[in-house]
Amino acid sequence: MTNRQYERLLQNRRRRTLRPLFSGVVEGRLLRAAVRSLRQRAAAEQVLERVLPSELLEVTSIEAFNRGTLTVSVAGGVEQARLRRSIGRLQKELVGVVPGLRRVQVAPVPRVEA
Repeated sequence: MTNRQYERLLQNRRRRTLRPLFSGVVEGRLLRAAVRSLRQRAAAEQVLERVLPSELLEVTSIEAFNRGTLTVSVAGGVEQARLRRSIGRLQKELVGVVPGLRRVQVAPVPRVEA
């Protein structure tokens, strides 16, 4: 290949430009959904910290927020029963603060078997 052929090859080559990270439509939707989910989860955590007593808060965690259902897991049968008794009041508080929330579900902490 001669020098002239090499230069012609470089001129005909497709120009590659760097796009900004996450500049596509799909990436934008994904990021917006992730931000919305994080905001909903943070709002739910704030309400739980305000409403639940400290001994119940220590064994409670948010498992998932999916399709309007917030799943809260509780490590202990007694604590789980206490949370289920106050679920109505908790749900009223959460629905007013967390956008898109329709229901609160209480689940036991999943066991990890070795």
